Amino acid sequence: MKTHPISFSLFLFLSHMSFAQLLETIYINEKVSTHFITSEPIQYVDISTDHVVGDLPVKNIFRLKPTQLPDADEQGIVTIVCQKYMVQYRLIHSDILQATKRKFISAVDGQGLLLPEITISAAEMKTMSLQLVNRSKKKPVAKCIDDGVKISVNGVYISGDYYFLDVHILNRTTIPFEMDQLRFHIKDKNVLKSTNVQQLELEPEFMLYHQQHIRRQYRNVLVFKKFTFPDEKIFELEISEKQISGRTMRLQLDYRDILQAEPF
Repeated sequence: MKTHPISFSLFLFLSHMSFAQLLETIYINEKVSTHFITSEPIQYVDISTDHVVGDLPVKNIFRLKPTQLPDADEQGIVTIVCQKYMVQYRLIHSDILQATKRKFISAVDGQGLLLPEITISAAEMKTMSLQLVNRSKKKPVAKCIDDGVKISVNGVYISGDYYFLDVHILNRTTIPFEMDQLRFHIKDKNVLKSTNVQQLELEPEFMLYHQQHIRRQYRNVLVFKKFTFPDEKIFELEISEKQISGRTMRLQLDYRDILQAEPF
């Protein structure tokens, strides 16, 4: 059967129109910035027209805006891919009053994705971390006390490809602890008088709270991508205070503490 080129082109055009009509409409205007706020960090964005530009000011906010007056109302389609879902919206030019200022997006708004490099989304990390901080504290895996401040790791947990560290700080002094930096290293266990100290700094994939002022107690859950290190090294958590007092706390975990992580 021979397909007529005009009929085939018409079929593609009608298919595109039917698809676009199924999508939710976002109204845009060249004098208004439209913000898409997602429940997970954004991995990828595609805009099907050169007349609209966008950027990612933070991990879970995509901002777009037309660059010029369009020849027609239809401005194409925007595709936003998060960690576990994808959403698409039809862009229509409108006046300023009708333009969409912000659009909140969650997993129920999109189509689920299976990305092999992402086993747990940020939203799932938050839910799991909240479950951990609501648990009763157990005997700490490791602890240290200095200058009236006690820091302890209540537990190390593993889920998928991620470690969850339940961290607790108790300030026994009357002076609030003003946190300046929270850093994590894998470093040599025994450092003698050597100037060549090898250490690797790690960044958490997720942190439940970002509290800096610790008057009495502080509890947080830190999530790391699964890692390994040899027996001659340790994992160190370092918390430093803002000057002038500048108290610094260091807590160390051996590899056996990591290997005994409780499934979660």
